[in-house]
Amino acid sequence: MKKLIAVLTALMILSCSIFASSAEIVYEPAPRDGVGMSIAGFTSRDLYNNPINDSILANADVTVINFWATWCGPCIGEMPDFQRLHEYYQGTPEADVQLYGLLMYDYSDEIPEAIEICDQYGFTWPHILMTPLFYSIAEALVGDGSVPVPQTIIVDRSGTVRAHKRGRFIDYEEMYEYVSGWYDIISAEQPPIVPGDADGNGQVTIADAVLALRCSMSLIGESDLNFTAADIDGDGRISVADAVSLLRISMGLA
Repeated sequence: MKKLIAVLTALMILSCSIFASSAEIVYEPAPRDGVGMSIAGFTSRDLYNNPINDSILANADVTVINFWATWCGPCIGEMPDFQRLHEYYQGTPEADVQLYGLLMYDYSDEIPEAIEICDQYGFTWPHILMTPLFYSIAEALVGDGSVPVPQTIIVDRSGTVRAHKRGRFIDYEEMYEYVSGWYDIISAEQPPIVPGDADGNGQVTIADAVLALRCSMSLIGESDLNFTAADIDGDGRISVADAVSLLRISMGLA
């Protein structure tokens, strides 16, 4: 009888151990982030109330967006490194990377405070104001409605989030390695841009000139064509002059 009780006790202990172990596995939270989500179609404002939208994505193979807040010490602490990164890519156009800040805020008076911070410390990269779309991406890190900052996303030309980092970078070297590594991956996937190829079919035709003309007349948006290829004169907008240039190229006159 004593042996039977001992065996039953051992089995109970073993079953409890197995249950506890399996319970830990079942309830272990899965890693979360916004990878695979998209910012295509976003519209917002910058710190100075100028409109800004997803047309910015056409300007670079890789867009780095850093989520920050005026009350966040770690955010402010890594911003000098972001300034250095911004200046590096500004001076290295062959590395097709652009940097934006994304201001997370609860009250409108945080916006002039953000401007003051940027002016005081000489932070010159542009900033986007938070929108519900960006909030949903930021919240994806935890999934409970809270939004930890800082965090940084890497976005490709299509607006797809390719990488999502929580927390600040240790230093400039880590930041540069993270961004440049993703640039190498994403840029290798991009087909070469043919100057004038507004529709992205690999050649310049009258159809490209028509696209540019429609864009110059605001009949379609800048995101509806290959902006970099269509902006022949490089002035940062699609104009009638670009359309005329594309027509000349398609006819072999230029």
